[in-house]
Amino acid sequence: MATLRLSWPAFRKRCDIVRFATFLLLVGKAVHVKSLAQRHQYSSTESSISTIKHSRREILQSVGTILTGIVAVPSTAAAGEVGARINRAVTESDLGLSVRRSVVQGAQTFDAFDGKFEQFADKYGLGSERSKQRAKPAPKIIPEPNPLDTSLALLVLEAADRAFLAAANLDSATLQKQIEKVTVTVRPSFARSGLTIQEMQSRRPTSASQFNFLSYVQYRAYLELIIDRNINFRKFKTDFEARMGAALLNLCLPNYSAAMSSLDRPSFNSVADKLKYQLYQAEEGIHELKDVLLDKGLVSIIEVSPFEAEQVEDWSEDLADLQWSIALDGEITLQAQILLQEQGYRLYPDFARYAIQTLLQNTIEGQSVEITDYYMDTDYNSDPDKFDPKELLLNIVLEST
Repeated sequence: MATLRLSWPAFRKRCDIVRFATFLLLVGKAVHVKSLAQRHQYSSTESSISTIKHSRREILQSVGTILTGIVAVPSTAAAGEVGARINRAVTESDLGLSVRRSVVQGAQTFDAFDGKFEQFADKYGLGSERSKQRAKPAPKIIPEPNPLDTSLALLVLEAADRAFLAAANLDSATLQKQIEKVTVTVRPSFARSGLTIQEMQSRRPTSASQFNFLSYVQYRAYLELIIDRNINFRKFKTDFEARMGAALLNLCLPNYSAAMSSLDRPSFNSVADKLKYQLYQAEEGIHELKDVLLDKGLVSIIEVSPFEAEQVEDWSEDLADLQWSIALDGEITLQAQILLQEQGYRLYPDFARYAIQTLLQNTIEGQSVEITDYYMDTDYNSDPDKFDPKELLLNIVLEST
């Protein structure tokens, strides 16, 4: 194998040449892309569109080839001392950092262009594959939830306070002081969303928007105290969510735990039969919880995906995990959840998930329960700036321990 031998000045000179050549190539591609975009924008007939010889995919692939050639760095082990010097030049020198920064910025530029072209193509139906697709799905109609059950809403907030104080080992006076501080801080922002001063001062929720506000304030107060007191967050979160799940089950399904413990369970011929029995018991409990959440005005629509028989068989035989989903549309604390996560917090008022996770853990033995949240925009739109989440999708995975 031939060994590359370059003096340091020669290497620097070659880097300058490569950098300048890359600049010319990128400029050329940018001009070509701009020309194509203009031809797309101002063309009004099918014949003019057909004259475009390069697709968006071809453009991006060619640019990707250029960028890959720039970023690729020879292996230090293969090139010896010269390779080490090249590696240092690329990763540590001002020139190397500048080139890499330019590559990243170029990739971001072309990614932004790709998004704009996607919107343009959606608008005018461009592209052979897109023309084969069906029409965009109609927006999902999400009705307003039922009037909020104010008694249950207040009990949920009080249960959250008790769970926090027990998990954080703090006193009530400290928590109330922090809640008042957060309320004053965030009041102007929520006033712009339509809440009145009286609604934000009251600790008794009478509407969905007020419950959302109070949930946000309480959880932000919890999180600020956790940070101020340097509380172990992972341990706290596990304890807090378990307490909240148990409390919510007692509030929404007060007879469920007693019924499960007193149930005269049949004998089973195998572990698989036992697991399937417990799974369908849990499914019944989830549907009962669903009815309560809808009736009490906490959610507008809840859709529980059915189990597939083959998946249940494989799971019960310990051949695979069991996965399914529950979609909650119009969940009244959705905005509080999203806002807290956008602010970098990892604890938020996901009350339905707490209850569902606890119900599954209490009903199905020998299984770990993992639930992941996804926030979905139920209206199709290729413009990311118009993303407006309206649905909370819970992806549930059962795995044997």
